[in-house]
Amino acid sequence: MHRNKRLLSDNLARKTKPESKRFTIWDTQQTGFGLRIAVSGKSSWIAKYRVGQGRGGKQALVTLGSPPALSADDARAKAGQLIVAGRQNIDLKDQWEAEGKQREKDRKEQILEGYGEASAQNPAYIKNAWQAAINLSTDNSPRYTRNQMRLLKHITERFGSTLKTKDLTTDDITQIKRELSATPSEFNRFRAVLYTVLENEIYEQRLDRNHLKRIPPNPIKFRQTILTDKGIKQFKEFFFEASTFDENEQNYARFVACLLLTGQRPTMMRTLRVKDDDVSNYVNWQQGSMIFRTHKTSKIIPEKEVAIPLSNNALSIMQEASLHGPKNTFVFSSPDQRAHFRDLAISEKRAQSFFRKHAEQFEKEGHEGLVLYSLRHTFGSTMANSNIPIIQVSKMMLHTSIQTTQKYLKTTWKNRLEAAERIDEVF
Repeated sequence: MHRNKRLLSDNLARKTKPESKRFTIWDTQQTGFGLRIAVSGKSSWIAKYRVGQGRGGKQALVTLGSPPALSADDARAKAGQLIVAGRQNIDLKDQWEAEGKQREKDRKEQILEGYGEASAQNPAYIKNAWQAAINLSTDNSPRYTRNQMRLLKHITERFGSTLKTKDLTTDDITQIKRELSATPSEFNRFRAVLYTVLENEIYEQRLDRNHLKRIPPNPIKFRQTILTDKGIKQFKEFFFEASTFDENEQNYARFVACLLLTGQRPTMMRTLRVKDDDVSNYVNWQQGSMIFRTHKTSKIIPEKEVAIPLSNNALSIMQEASLHGPKNTFVFSSPDQRAHFRDLAISEKRAQSFFRKHAEQFEKEGHEGLVLYSLRHTFGSTMANSNIPIIQVSKMMLHTSIQTTQKYLKTTWKNRLEAAERIDEVF
């Protein structure tokens, strides 16, 4: 059976994973009834029908609702009603969309009533408040929701699932911070979510104060390890000639070289396609630029698309990479020619292992080892310290805030040495 035609069910809606472009699975039981999966992972029941008789009727497409709010059977029944009414030249689209908005409003009110107002008979629990906060946000990606639930485990594993929001003390949160001291960024993510949950409880008048305001987040040190000027020269001599590597490693060498030349995140560089498909990130060969439509977390970039110009070296290396796998749609294609891997991008895990195998031979500045992301930091630091306007560096690196780019303006040993040589001139 064709993969785009299945018997639609609630279980299928939960298990279907997003792909690089939006797609629809049509029901085998009810004609015109389908499940649409967006690139972000959001799924929706849809109905496609004609208003009027025959092929001359006007086509209509209605979003019936999302699987968490509407079951497959209910959505299928409603799709049938819309199709039958359409054949009678009656369009119920506007009526259904108005009912859908009211139904979504009722669902949110029902969620809030589910954990109710704080009282001896119906107390507000952290777990319920957390889950309600997730359900109230309908645009969350599956990855975001999984992270929310994983962070919730920090509470439930220590205090059980029936901890009341009003009983969560400063000492309890401090204990969690102490236990997560080895992973400070993990506590910061946990604290950010919990802060929102407690603020919602205060807004709903179930709490009087937010204890988290007394517990600051962990300071996260900006990674200081970058390639020195000598290290960049060594890197170029080693990686910029891919033919010196085995055939299975050549595209990994090109991928690593382009990370330094573009300063982009490895996860985003892997997604670049050879041609424009109206959905994915791709390389515009005529313009000599990368076109990004999706961000590292699979969320849509605020602008419709962002163009990042390429240097001549980066463009020629990408052209070599695209010719290495002419039948693959990705610029940096997988070297594995088995049927399952033939149309996939290179593995980021293998790219990291490949770089780690050679990273020790390049001169670096910093106390930590070089990783793939160090190439992005090297790009940012080099650009920011080369008298290029900070706003241009920020745009090139797709930073949402210029404050993030300002972290790259740290002083290198070369900067400090030049300052020391000028002391005699100043004084």
